Amino acid sequence: MKMLPLTELVSRPQAVKKLTARGQTVTITEEGKALWVLKAIESVQNSDSDDKAARDEWLDAEMDRMLKEAKTGVSATQLILESRR
Repeated sequence: MKMLPLTELVSRPQAVKKLTARGQTVTITEEGKALWVLKAIESVQNSDSDDKAARDEWLDAEMDRMLKEAKTGVSATQLILESRR
């Protein structure tokens, strides 16, 4: 596993992409604390089927919860335009 600071990810994203393309796991840090762990898609797809089933189940439950919430009446476009003012 390779550890890189956040500034490295921002300034040289291609280097991080090459590392993950080779199958390496990259931990992005800021001030010595881990922010994200980046994995190549192959390593995620080949992970334990129980892990995948648990992730899929959680995602389905989360999507169901979000879709059941009342709509705010404000479109995403309006929110974006207001944030740019």
